[in-house]
Amino acid sequence: MPLLLQANFTAIVVAATAVLTLLGGVVLVARCFRRCPSNRLLVVSGLGIPGGLHVQHGGARLVWPLLQQADWLSLETLNISIAADAIMNREGVNMAIEGEVSVAVGISPELMRAAAARLLGLESAQWSALAAEEAQAALRELISEMRTEAVLADRARISEEFKGLLAARLEAFGMQPLSVRLGRIRDSAGMAEAKEREVAARVEAQAQLERAELQRRQAEEALWQARMQAARDAQAQSLRPAPDALKDDPGEALKRM
Repeated sequence: MPLLLQANFTAIVVAATAVLTLLGGVVLVARCFRRCPSNRLLVVSGLGIPGGLHVQHGGARLVWPLLQQADWLSLETLNISIAADAIMNREGVNMAIEGEVSVAVGISPELMRAAAARLLGLESAQWSALAAEEAQAALRELISEMRTEAVLADRARISEEFKGLLAARLEAFGMQPLSVRLGRIRDSAGMAEAKEREVAARVEAQAQLERAELQRRQAEEALWQARMQAARDAQAQSLRPAPDALKDDPGEALKRM
């Protein structure tokens, strides 16, 4: 009997040990499990990783403690204001350009690895400063190859070319431009101000033409309404009986009929 009790006790101990080991393994795996949200990148480095670095967007991954380390990179959009002064163009004219750009870390494999290598450990303010510096450099590169008139003529085309240059510069940091908006453009030759005055004059002339056209249409409408009213009055007058007819004797009127 004691032998049977001892055997049962040993079996219970073994079973309890197995259950605790299993629970411990489940807890360990749960603690090592990293789920990547849509607004961040998961960066895993350490032993057992090809190249020593793994970056992913979305999904989940096991990160083994002591052997591997998990870090995060934000995918939030950065809105950056730029104000580039004294940009010398192809004609030697200094230009000043204001604008805004929106950038974010890309999710292509190449951009994710570049961001992990260049941006990991930096603060958001440092990201913004880096992107602003690259934006000003791209803008200076673009304007230096253009004439003043070309810069002022087609702002949409300049914005697209600027976006392309900025994308090439930010690629090394794993970022990409989402939108570009160029604001006021000024030049030392005064061509921008002259063009603004010219545009304002054209707008005012067009507004005057529209006002004159509106007044002409209103006058024509009033004349037409007056003519229609006169025609209605004449028709109503023709339907009224003459005053002499009202004075005739009814019998005489019937005889004439």
